[in-house]
Amino acid sequence: MNSCLIPQPKKDNCWQNKHIEYEKKSKSCDADVVWIGDSIIERIQTSSLWKEKISKFKCVNYGIGGDRVENVLWRVENGELDFNCKIKVVVLHLGTNNISQSVEEISEGIVNLVEIITKKLDDVTILFPTLLPKGQFPNRGRETNQKVNELLTEIFSDSKYNGKVIIIPIHKNIIENNGTISRKMLHDYLHLTDDAYNKVFLPVYAQLELILGT
Repeated sequence: MNSCLIPQPKKDNCWQNKHIEYEKKSKSCDADVVWIGDSIIERIQTSSLWKEKISKFKCVNYGIGGDRVENVLWRVENGELDFNCKIKVVVLHLGTNNISQSVEEISEGIVNLVEIITKKLDDVTILFPTLLPKGQFPNRGRETNQKVNELLTEIFSDSKYNGKVIIIPIHKNIIENNGTISRKMLHDYLHLTDDAYNKVFLPVYAQLELILGT
């Protein structure tokens, strides 16, 4: 059985407290955009891109560092998307922490999650920024993420999604010509620097502008 399809909470208090906070916020906030996923999502709210550009949109950020597909699936199925307002866009990023799953399992889990979100939030547009390469040198994790990106791009190009799931290729131009990744882009070879957020997530901001207007 693909574990990405089985909703799974984490037991630590910090994670549980964030879930409770997000669930409560959903019942009282007035938002147009939900950012949900792993640390890449969580950390963008401290970036200058968020503060100077993205914050003009009505956003809530439901990122939790270390979350896997099954963790976000549990959160989605346990109240975090039970909004009393109309959500127009979901920005979803996850999958890179599912290091023990195959490309096909991770992709299946993300597709399943997208379809659940679509049912919960009628007529929503989902933006999926592609999974980033990681590690200073070439490694299996990079290869897995790249293959997940390729498979999801193929899957979501199907007409049945009616253009409501948009893959945004943010993973390009991170790897140097010699195959390495600079700390100027990923300060710990996993998480984006502030400058990198400004470059890498700018197409996501542009897509939000296109959908929501300025």
